[in-house]
Amino acid sequence: MNIQPQFSQILRRSLIPVLAVLLCTVPPVSAQTKDTTSVDITRQVDGTPALDTDVTNRVKSAIAMDNALSGFDIGVVTTKGDVHLTGSVDTQLQINQLVAITRDVEGVKSVKDELKLKP
Repeated sequence: MNIQPQFSQILRRSLIPVLAVLLCTVPPVSAQTKDTTSVDITRQVDGTPALDTDVTNRVKSAIAMDNALSGFDIGVVTTKGDVHLTGSVDTQLQINQLVAITRDVEGVKSVKDELKLKP
């Protein structure tokens, strides 16, 4: 006697209701909401989302690529596309260059310069 067909039938009868219950309890993707309490604020830049951390990383990379500025410890914090620069440099020309580099980075809405000249 072959019990395989009977077993398959029993298995199908018991799994179908279980699967149906599971599928009904999973919320659809459209019902899921994004956590808006996150530190990273999502914005639209040229039609694509940009996270503030992405903007910060792009600014830091741009500064690091400039040999004259890469040796300075420059703080970069981005909030809703507004970039805040802190740190100390040797000349006003370096401050101007840091601000210009930052403004040219994709996703930067504004630049707040709190850079200082070293004594």
